[in-house]
Amino acid sequence: MQFKVIRHRNKDGSYRKGYRVQCLRRVREVTPDFPEGKNVQRVVAKFDRAARELPAEVAAILTPAEQEEWKEWRVKQDEEHLKSVAQYELDTLAERLGV
Repeated sequence: MQFKVIRHRNKDGSYRKGYRVQCLRRVREVTPDFPEGKNVQRVVAKFDRAARELPAEVAAILTPAEQEEWKEWRVKQDEEHLKSVAQYELDTLAERLGV
């Protein structure tokens, strides 16, 4: 399972993080063109990026192992967010002090 924050392109061409998370599941698809099968990713759910808990409809779709992966992903995202906020505060403080 992969959890991916949707990105959007601004008018000036730069990207910004969106407000939704996609849940991507890797599945093996067998088609007439690929009788041995090939790995593809399918979006199984989308939900709000700021959600502290999985929505009920998403929890019903994900397996217990995938739900644990989401919890780990959520902790990692929180750590990255706190790190970026702390860095912003340090940069702002340094700028104000003229360091």
